[in-house]
Amino acid sequence: MGTITNTISLMSGVLVSLLSIIAKLIQIFIDRNTSAKELRVLKEYSEIYAVLSDSPATKKSVEKLLNYETGRLLARVNRKLNKTNIAIVFVVALFGGVVSYGLASLATSTSNLLLRILAWTVFVLVVIFTIGISITGFNARYDPAVGDKGTEASKETKK
Repeated sequence: MGTITNTISLMSGVLVSLLSIIAKLIQIFIDRNTSAKELRVLKEYSEIYAVLSDSPATKKSVEKLLNYETGRLLARVNRKLNKTNIAIVFVVALFGGVVSYGLASLATSTSNLLLRILAWTVFVLVVIFTIGISITGFNARYDPAVGDKGTEASKETKK
């Protein structure tokens, strides 16, 4: 029984940290896919713009769209990494793993039913909190772009 108890505790601590890291990796993959889509849209607008020569009004509209999309891509490329948020996310993930390990150890080793229920309840809350903080903190991994040319081009297009 002791081996199973230690295994459950260890696995729960490792899984909490792993789930947080997996959520971050999925977000990175989604970001890369979004950048590829933006480049594809820019290429399509450029091709349309190159073909249009007869209608100045249509060409001007496509030029505005092209400027807008270029501004968005520039803003995305020029954003700065928020190292503090990244560090906090990793610390929370590791701390959540350690705490969940301790709670799972307590829950599986105690004979007191009330303490066992309390430990599992707090364990679930720690897991949810850790994964939630990891996801939301990782989504804020970039500082907002202030006053860059991409944002200005986007504002100009909306006029």
